[in-house]
Formats: sequence, structure tokens, C-alpha cells
Amino acid sequence: MERLALREERDRVLVDSTVEVGGDRIRYSLELSPLWAFRSLLLRRGERELRLARTHCAWTVDGERRADLAAAVDIDLALSPFTNTLPIRRLRLPVGASAEIVTAYVGLDLTVQPDGQRYTRLDERRYRYEALDGGFEREIEVDGAGLVVDYPGLFARA
Repeated sequence: MERLALREERDRVLVDSTVEVGGDRIRYSLELSPLWAFRSLLLRRGERELRLARTHCAWTVDGERRADLAAAVDIDLALSPFTNTLPIRRLRLPVGASAEIVTAYVGLDLTVQPDGQRYTRLDERRYRYEALDGGFEREIEVDGAGLVVDYPGLFARA
């Protein structure tokens, strides 16, 4: 279960969310540019905290520079379908077009690694998401704002 508050301002997009997974409560806050490019993340899971930041293609994870993430523009949180909205809104793909991207993938264990992905816009409200390593593919449905409505087998908006 995820409860998410989204606020679009003139100079940024702010997100505050709480996700409940198997009795665990995880909270995260995101700041994005007005064009939906990732700027920062603060994630809390119990006593653990994770901070990510991106400025001009320089990434830091908990204050440490991460050169391996230099190609990433977006993040992908394993625990939330919301982060699929970032590339969907940022890329603005026409129907039938595809784009390959690199994300900073945050696993449930709070590890961060680069992850190649492809988004293909199938129609006005459907996208095919593919992990470039060939390990995962899903057709996701979004609403008119690009927010995920259905991510088969993983998430569905109530």
C-alpha cells in the first residue's frame, strides 16, 4: 500500500510518500525538476536512511560521489510504481516511440546500482517497460497525468 502526495510548483516537483510492505513502513521524499528530472531522494526504512542527489550528472549516495551512476537521469525505487512516472513524464514519447535510459535503481535492501531500461509508448495510456538485461518486462497503464494505474502482477491503484 502506498500513499503519495504530489505537488508541482513553478521551479520543482515535490513528492512525499509512505509505503507499507509486509508490516514495514518506508517513507520517502523526492525533489524533481519542473521537467521531471531527478534531483534528490531521502528514504527512511526503520532506523536506516538513504540519501541520493544528482546535480549536473554527478551523483552522490549518502554523501559519497558515485561515478558509476553518471549516465543515470532517473531513479527507480523497487518499492514504488511512482518512479516509472519520472521517465514517462520527462521523455514525453510519441505513440510508437521507444527510449533507452539508465536509472539509479534502489533495491529493497537500499543498495543503489545503475540499471538500463527501455520505455516504449504503445498508445495514449500504455507503455512497455523492459529491463535491458532481459530479466523483466511489463506493460503498464497510466492515467492522463502519467501516474501508474496498473502494473500487472505488482501494483494496482485503488
